[in-house]
Parts: sequence; structure tokens; C-alpha cells
Amino acid sequence: MRSLFLLVCCLGLARFALADGLLVIANGKVPEAQISLEELMNIYRIRKVTWSNALAIVPVNREASSRERQQFSEMVFDRSTMELADYWNRLRFQGKIPPVVQNSDQSVVGFVRNIPGAIGYINDTSEHAGVKVLLRLE
Repeated sequence: MRSLFLLVCCLGLARFALADGLLVIANGKVPEAQISLEELMNIYRIRKVTWSNALAIVPVNREASSRERQQFSEMVFDRSTMELADYWNRLRFQGKIPPVVQNSDQSVVGFVRNIPGAIGYINDTSEHAGVKVLLRLE
């Protein structure tokens, strides 16, 4: 009985840990104040490459093994990280550059803060001073 109780508690904590949402963040020079899910998909599919002010879009991903990347892949594309990695690899053969990869939320925030046109995503509990939030994914 004690083992069952511990299992239920662990599952509850795991579910709570995965319940965090994501923030889609952008550099302050990005003119948009918000973004739709469709626009976000087009950006990460490298179909939309400039903002409304003609500034080049620079999408940023977390590393493939991160929980944030897994959440983003499922929430935005309803695909696994592996399926999207295959898509981006095919883009390379078309001469398109896939999203830049950063290894932590802090790295994503720093990159987005310093690169005009950059857009990325982070855990919604992460510090994000110096960038604008375009969308919250839950």
C-alpha cells in the first residue's frame, strides 16, 4: 500500500512538473506585440522570414533533449522533436538555415535580447528581462 501511495505521489509531481507553459519571446526591435500560432508555425517552418518592418526573423530552438523543445514541438506542431529535426534537416538541402539552438532558457533569453529579429521560447517560470513576450503556450 505504501508503494502505491509513493507511486501516485510521484506521478502527481511529474504531471505538475510538466504543467508549466512556455513563453514565446522576441527581441525588442521586433515590431509585433503578439503573434498567432499560425505565424509561429510559419516562422519555425522557415516559411515566414521577415517581420512586418522587413527585419529578418531569427528563430531559436532549445536543444532537442530539453523538455521545453518537446513541449514546443507538441504544442505548436503536434509533432515529436525527431519529426521536426527531420524536417529541418531536409531544409538544409534546400539551402535554408534551420533555427539556432541554445542549451538553456537563460541562453535563449540572452540570444533573443541581443540579436535583432530573434524569437524563441522558454519555460514560463524563467526570468525574461529585456525581451518582449509575444505569446503564452499552455
